[in-house]
Parts: sequence; C-alpha cells; structure tokens
Amino acid sequence: MDYTFHRINRLPLYVFTEVNEMKARARAAGEDVIDFGMGNPDSATPRHVVDKLVENQHRIRQSTRNIKRVLGDYDCVMERAEQRVTAS
Repeated sequence: MDYTFHRINRLPLYVFTEVNEMKARARAAGEDVIDFGMGNPDSATPRHVVDKLVENQHRIRQSTRNIKRVLGDYDCVMERAEQRVTAS
C-alpha cells in the first residue's frame, strides 16, 4: 500500500519552520497553543488536554477550516504551475 502524501511532499521545506514560528509568537502573546506535532504517547491523553480541546472546539473547527483553505489555495497554485511546465 502506498502511503505517499503528495500534498505534503509538495510543500516547501520551510513550511514547518513557519509553523513553529507562528506557535512561538502565539505562545509569546499568551495564547494557549495545542501542538498536534509528532509524538509517540505511551499513555492516555491527560484530562486537562481533553478539557482544553472541548473548551476550544469552536476555535479548533475554525482553524481546521482555515488550514484546509490555505492548503487548497496552495494546491491550486501548484496545479497551475505544473500545467505551465507541462504545456511548455
């Protein structure tokens, strides 16, 4: 089974640096930041994390919509660029 994630592979390498900088700025501004970065948990999610997710579910949904919109915009730009390269 092929587990290649083509959209992620097409992102510029610095995108993760930008995400880390955004998290750092938000934390410095006193905002709560829940980082869904890579990890290998060996126990259940702590109760305070679950509570914070429930408390902020509206913001999380809005953020998810924004992420999907940005990735969709990026995907369209990449497709147009690929079409130009293929056409030339």
